[in-house]
Amino acid sequence: MIAASLTENEKQVLYRLVAHPRAQDTEISRTLDLGVSTVTKLRNRFLKRGLLKQVNIPDVQRLGAELFAAGYGELNPDVSLDHKLRVGEELMKSARTTFLTAGDGNQAFGFGFSRNYTSAMEEILYTESVGGVCQKNPFEGLNYVFSSFRLAKIFRFFNFAPLLSDVFGINDPKFIEPPLYFPPLPPVHLNTRAKQVLSAMIEHPEKNNRELSHLLGISRQTISVIRKKLIENGLVRAAYIPDIAMLDLEVLTFAHLKLKSNAENRIGIDTIRTNLRHSSLIFSMLHGTDILFIHVATGFTSGKKGLFEAMRMAKNAGILREEPVIFMFPASNIIYQVFHDYSTPLKALFAEEKTQSVSP
Repeated sequence: MIAASLTENEKQVLYRLVAHPRAQDTEISRTLDLGVSTVTKLRNRFLKRGLLKQVNIPDVQRLGAELFAAGYGELNPDVSLDHKLRVGEELMKSARTTFLTAGDGNQAFGFGFSRNYTSAMEEILYTESVGGVCQKNPFEGLNYVFSSFRLAKIFRFFNFAPLLSDVFGINDPKFIEPPLYFPPLPPVHLNTRAKQVLSAMIEHPEKNNRELSHLLGISRQTISVIRKKLIENGLVRAAYIPDIAMLDLEVLTFAHLKLKSNAENRIGIDTIRTNLRHSSLIFSMLHGTDILFIHVATGFTSGKKGLFEAMRMAKNAGILREEPVIFMFPASNIIYQVFHDYSTPLKALFAEEKTQSVSP
């Protein structure tokens, strides 16, 4: 954990990278009145130490993914952690839709996206058959929430800027969060070369145009033109994902609120949006009668305002149809077997598109 040792300049640079991930070092240096070399050195240091992970996130909804899926459950306490990890590794070798899994040996959750329900269920059935022994109650299986991208309202998708702004006490009027992530915009169909460039950008977010050109055997100018169009059309979003344990953020909570059918009309979408965009939430979404969110706090007994507010909103309005599911993880104990890997499910998405386009 290094948060306590960060200088004010380091906190400022770290925040700017997370809040404005496409900003050049020269822009950050002007904003903070620091030397460009200082900003570059800090950026490289954060990445090298694992404090930040650089990712490019594709707008999979516009690229053909219809379904967002979340799975969670309690794990069998009689099965060793080593065995659970081996089973998890085996599952992830065949995973085609999963971009994130997290657990501590007792509980776990995961997120993924797929072209349709069939693709999602194929992976789930395999997970249940191979991983059933690791589940606390294999006869019941894990719990799953399926959400249509076009109908879901994703209020935050792993944007850590509001959290770091609060933790570091930084006021940034230039930070503007989109009203929704993965909004229901018309789908796009990329040609083969654009798919190659986008796939490479997702798999190698750290590579510049020259490096991508060498990797793909495509001219640097062509790479530059395609990359620019992909970004301008909103098909890829840059992000820096911080290691919360290294920032002394001690607790991560996954929550699933199961709502009554009239919940949204009863309290209004604005109330739901306000509560689900609290700075301590790094992910939040509403889909019909389900709310999912991930909350990060400084401790088990402190820093839980966002968690309590979301829970209080639902309970006071009388819109819960049953007790919420709450999984709390000590951040230092979390094991990520897949950590923001958008490359594998994107490749599967493109492969399925190619298969479906082939005439029988």
